[in-house]
Amino acid sequence: MKRSTQLCSVLSFFLLACGCLNAQTGDNHGKDQQDFAIAVAKAHALTNPFGAGAAPFTVHATAVSSLALRGVGKGTYENQWVDAQHWQRIIRFPDFQQTEMRNDSGPSWYERSAELLPIRVMQVLRFVVIHLPGKKSVSSYAVSESAAVSDQGAPVTCYSATAAPRPDGFDRHYRWCFDSSSGLLASEDYPLDLHITYGNYIPFQGKQEFTKVHVTESGIPVLDLDIQYAPLDPHALSGLAPTAAMKQIGSASPGPNSEEVEHGTVEYRYSPPLPGGTPEGAANRPVIVQVYLGADNTLRDASLERAPTLAMGEAALQAAKKFTFTPRTVNGVAVPNRFYQSIWFQNGSTSGTTGSDNASAGSASSGSTLRDAGPARQNQQGIFRSDSPSFSFRYPGDFQLIPRGQLEADQHHTSDKPNAYGLDPHVACDTLLFRAQRLRPGERTPQVLSIIDLDPGCIFGMVDRNMLESVASNAINSVANHWQKVRTSKAQTFQLKGRAFAEASATGVAHGSIDEALNIVVVATKIREHVVGWMIIGPDNSLEETLAACLLQVGDEHESPLLPDSNGR
Repeated sequence: MKRSTQLCSVLSFFLLACGCLNAQTGDNHGKDQQDFAIAVAKAHALTNPFGAGAAPFTVHATAVSSLALRGVGKGTYENQWVDAQHWQRIIRFPDFQQTEMRNDSGPSWYERSAELLPIRVMQVLRFVVIHLPGKKSVSSYAVSESAAVSDQGAPVTCYSATAAPRPDGFDRHYRWCFDSSSGLLASEDYPLDLHITYGNYIPFQGKQEFTKVHVTESGIPVLDLDIQYAPLDPHALSGLAPTAAMKQIGSASPGPNSEEVEHGTVEYRYSPPLPGGTPEGAANRPVIVQVYLGADNTLRDASLERAPTLAMGEAALQAAKKFTFTPRTVNGVAVPNRFYQSIWFQNGSTSGTTGSDNASAGSASSGSTLRDAGPARQNQQGIFRSDSPSFSFRYPGDFQLIPRGQLEADQHHTSDKPNAYGLDPHVACDTLLFRAQRLRPGERTPQVLSIIDLDPGCIFGMVDRNMLESVASNAINSVANHWQKVRTSKAQTFQLKGRAFAEASATGVAHGSIDEALNIVVVATKIREHVVGWMIIGPDNSLEETLAACLLQVGDEHESPLLPDSNGR
């Protein structure tokens, strides 16, 4: 009884301590939130030159930009500001110019050399003045406070926050640091690895204004701003009027019907060769870029957002030019689109490769490896080798291997929805062993060749002819269900050198965001108690010809075509 009482006392003390700890944690969180709101308000008050009653002024900035497809080079920003109803802002880069103004008429007017702003130009517009959340946004961030040291070695107080997860799979992390003595903004971290350092503050019209901004992505310099401030004659903009070439900035349009929004995505992803000299620890990591598409579905701009090395960042930006995309549409109308995209490298995101090996495509469960014969030639073939189930597979050498890391990332990002092959990602019976693609000249949609291993535990009963035909039919139907107006063939079984295969196909698949009509071929066979499926999807009629050129070898068997040629059917 005494021991029981002691135990109760210990538990009571433990629960009480936990309650106190939770209360203390809640108090700390509330204090962090309050401190952050005060720091933001103080920074705004100290640095905002556009407040009520501010004297007219002009701000001029010189911008040096790099690591972007557009907006690269030296540009200028100038803002002549009299009051909220009278101002003119001009920005010039070698390949882009824009003028905005407002006068007594009320609305704003603009003229620009291209309708889409390059990403770096948008950053200049944001960073040339202080960029901090407003009063409403401050309360929405759950922040944590910490002490740190600025880039100049001075003590700073930092506030970190993590945004809610987004469907694109890219995490959003924020951090703001303030000078511990003055309360001025010292630096800001922004997704994904964008770091902005504000420096060299000067007094101007009762405020403290920064005159230098240094922006890096993953530690790689991408933008530098040098800023100057000067008083402005209150009558400097008298008589300012829009030119005939200017357009009036319209009011915000109502939000689109969510059911009528097609978000658009990447249709063909090019994996560039890994730059020479890349450290081993960086080879298996992707570069993340921000891509900006026009309403015509062409790449207008791309900028570095995260890169293990400078060389990988440069290579990824060039690789983005080879991508093709499906458009984003709102209420049936194509519109510009901006999103993050991972770019993986050949010879990266893999392991165990030497010499002429192109990459390892094996999953952790199968121990499979893939080797490529080298540069694509008409008579060359790549070789995929699987340990479990044990077989080797030769495929046309002009197919480019999709790196394993990219496949795993795709599976992770789509783990809550059925994948394109109709297989349940939560069931460990759909191991994707291999995927490769090729994009032929003049096409936007690649041919995609995949191998999927169906674990024996997921195939019930004896795998006979009917079972094989069922696997092929179900696979083709599950894929076809993602599209419209599909003509599917009845699955058929054939024997080839003592091995049973089943084939099904779909032709003329129509999809509003794909230029070419797609065709699909699925072949299934049994290898060492596993059912293995080969699937090829592409926009032309040569898919069966491609599969007929693929060779399969199991154990000591001689290599045989995956599909018989036209004479053997």
